[in-house]
Amino acid sequence: MLDINPSSGKSRGLNEGRTEVLLSNHVNAASIVHVSKVQNAVVEHVGPLLITTDDGAVGSKGDVLRVQIKMFLNKNGEELMPTVQFDGITLIRQNLKIKCESSDDLWVSARGEINDLEGYFCVMTFVGGNARIEEMPRYVKINVYA
Repeated sequence: MLDINPSSGKSRGLNEGRTEVLLSNHVNAASIVHVSKVQNAVVEHVGPLLITTDDGAVGSKGDVLRVQIKMFLNKNGEELMPTVQFDGITLIRQNLKIKCESSDDLWVSARGEINDLEGYFCVMTFVGGNARIEEMPRYVKINVYA
C-alpha cells in the first residue's frame, strides 16, 4: 500500500506488497510498485577493513575506506541494486537509502553512498589529523541502516 502526496506526486510505502499506480494524462499508462523489506545485507570488501597509520604516527587526514554493502530482499535472492537498466534505459529505480554512522566521529566519519551502477557503500574517512596517537581508539564501530 502507498501513500501518495497529490501536490508533489511523491509516494511512501506503508506496507509490504505490490500495487499499480495510474499515471495522470495517460489513458493506459501505469507503474507497478513493489514495497519490500531488506532481509539480508553483506559487507563485501577485498582486503582488510582498516584505515592504517604510517610509522606509528596518526594517519593523514582524509584517508578513505569505501566498503560495499550488498543488500538482498531474501536470503538466496539477487543483489538489490539502486537501478536496473537495459540498453541504457532505467527500468527500475529503487527508493532505498543507506545511512552509515561512526561510533567515534571525532576520529572516523562515516557516510552512505549510492552509485546507480555499482551499488550501496559506506565511506569512512579518518578525521583525527592532529590528535595524539595515545588518544586514538583501537576500534571504531560503524552502524549501517537501510
